[in-house]
Amino acid sequence: MNKKGGSVLASRTGRYLVFIILFSLSVGFSLKFIERGEFTEVDFLEVEKSVIANRVISCISGDSFGEIDENKFNEAEIRRCFDDNKFNLHLVLDTGRSGLTPPSVSLGDALEGEFTGRLVLVNGEKARLGVRYKNAA
Repeated sequence: MNKKGGSVLASRTGRYLVFIILFSLSVGFSLKFIERGEFTEVDFLEVEKSVIANRVISCISGDSFGEIDENKFNEAEIRRCFDDNKFNLHLVLDTGRSGLTPPSVSLGDALEGEFTGRLVLVNGEKARLGVRYKNAA
């Protein structure tokens, strides 16, 4: 071996040792993390509620999502969007007008099902859309 090659190898030995030590530490840390078995649970019921509520809103919205068209808040329009008969729905659109019963639409019997609510706009005013659903099967 010539002198030049030996000096290059000797000058980099410290770097190689540092890299080997860092690599060993990172592998050890990774193995501990893997052995611990991190699990994340997803509550699919909340996801299902959100998907169904958003599907109802997109069905009865006007030009933009979240602005409810009161003319579309009827059984025929909801049935057009949920024609697969997988869910029974009960929808209530509470506009907060005093003395008036909030309009509601039902497809099947969903009074015992899961409930979720969304804030929407009706004629530029805030309203609350209540969506109660359950599987039809």
